[in-house]
Formats: sequence, C-alpha cells, structure tokens
Amino acid sequence: MNAEKYNVDTNISDNYKVTSIKIIFSTSQKKNLLNKYSDQVFIINLITNKLRRNYIMMLMKKYKIDFTLVLVEPIKEKLYLTLNKNKKLTKSEIGCTLSHLWCLNKIIKEGHQNAIVFEDDIIFHKNFNNLFLNIIKKHTYDFLLLGACDFSFSSTNYKNVVDGLYRPDPNSIKVYGAHAIYYSLLGAQKMFEYTHQNIYFFDRNFHVLFQYFPETSFICSPNLVVSDISTTNLNHYYPFFSESEKSYYSNCFQFFYFEDYSFIYLSIFENHLKIPISSNDTYESYYTKLIELAFKDKSQQEEIKKRSVLNFFNIKDIQMLLLF
Repeated sequence: MNAEKYNVDTNISDNYKVTSIKIIFSTSQKKNLLNKYSDQVFIINLITNKLRRNYIMMLMKKYKIDFTLVLVEPIKEKLYLTLNKNKKLTKSEIGCTLSHLWCLNKIIKEGHQNAIVFEDDIIFHKNFNNLFLNIIKKHTYDFLLLGACDFSFSSTNYKNVVDGLYRPDPNSIKVYGAHAIYYSLLGAQKMFEYTHQNIYFFDRNFHVLFQYFPETSFICSPNLVVSDISTTNLNHYYPFFSESEKSYYSNCFQFFYFEDYSFIYLSIFENHLKIPISSNDTYESYYTKLIELAFKDKSQQEEIKKRSVLNFFNIKDIQMLLLF
C-alpha cells in the first residue's frame, strides 16, 4: 500500500483538503476488469465516516480492485458561504461536488485516457464482471453511468434501453448517479469545465454531458452498480419501508430485484457497532442478530434478510468492517 498526502487546489479554493491513498490489492498480471479497462479507479470517502471506509476497503479487497482512496474533509464555513451563492445547497452537497471535481482534476492533470469514480456506498451486481465486459466492448465511451438514480426510468426511459444501454430523454427529471461513473479524458474535461463554472449539486450536470456526447454517453441497464440508499452523507434519506423508499424503487426501476446485487446494509451496523462477534458467529448469524435489533417487526426482519446477500461476505469481512 502506497500513500501520499497533500493539500489540493481544485482551482476553486486551496482550503479544500484531500488525502489521496493508492491501494493495491493485486500484484499479479491478472488484473480486475475495472483496472484492465481504466487507467485509474477513484473512490471518494468522507474522512469522518470510517464505517464506509472500512466497507469500501473490504469490498475492493474481495474483488481485488486496485484504487485510489480519496479522503475528503468536511468543507469549512467560509468556503461553503462563498460557493453557495443560490442558497439552495447543503454543505454536504457542495462537498460532494468538490470531491468529484478533485477526481476530475486529477484525471485531467495526469492525462488518464479513461477512469472510474465511485462513491463509498456502492453495491455491485452479482453478475458485474460479465455485464461490464459486455458493455465496455460495445462502444467507445466518454461518459458512462454504471448505475443511475433515474426518477423517470419506469415512466419513460425504460423504452430507450437497447442491449443494456440507454440515453435518457432530455425532459427527464432527476437523472442522478454520481456513485459510479466511467469517463474518458475528454468526458472528464467537459464535466470539470461545466461543473467548475456552475457549482451545483454534482448530479444536476448530467444532461449537459448527454447532449455534448450524443454518440458516446449512456446509462447501463440493468444497473451494474447501485447505491445503498438507507444511509447517506447528503441528507437524502430513504428510510426502510417508507413511502420515499417505495417511490425510489418504483420510479427508478421498472422491476428491481434485490437478489441480483450483493446487498449489505451499513445502517444496520451503524447503530450497533458495539455488538460483539462471538467465537461461533458466522456472517449470517451475526447479520441476523443485527437485523433483529434494528427491526422489531418479524415481517420486516424477514424482508431485510431476503434483500441481503448471505453467501458472499464472511465473518472476517465483518471483522474488517468493524475495525475501529
């Protein structure tokens, strides 16, 4: 593991501090597909959220994905007031935008021909490798969302899906998906240029990219990567079994199958970090214990268990997750 620590000027402010750590899990010639088809993989993590950091480290280790961990600090009040000119953004939303700008700036300065930027709440499709390989060999991409929170999908955009890819209708509302983006160098340059000039919530810029790259910008369907919406650093809450959660899945997907993804809910761990792991615990027994503490209703317990993957993670993964 190699580490470099430095303060970064994203051409917005030298008060925005980032620690960048290069993490290598595979030293063999046989690289993970993400490392094979991209020059760099960045993963953004808020430095105060160690649970998510432990999760993403554990996840990347399981997939043997080499990546650069981008540790960002909460933005300071002075910078927030300077950038929040329309008074509509939270500190977290501006921090999210600046962290993506840092990654884009890094891609551009280092001249990466392609790169992937992940956020730290990602969940992979169980058939990710085959789906990704099929997609990446199809086209040259400048801007590719590996997953999207497309609130117009079930009403409109599902009709545009052709062979695993689609472009959203220009009139679509709320097409988000900053959690998993593949860029070409040109795509990174264009996104940086537009976002740097217009400090909005980062996801709001996507239609500009789809218009600028009419032949080389797409969204993957099914999503190759989804995000865990039960926990957030952005105050965008979708509580379990709430109307907002129900609306999210009904709007953003025509049909969503939890069993297609390696779901693990960090919010369940977040509230029970002091529950000890016993010597005879398995992943399933420990995770079930937390589910029963988090949900008193038996039917909800069963539903969360059905949503979650029980044969991918193991008890050593949980130990790494809870390493504080």
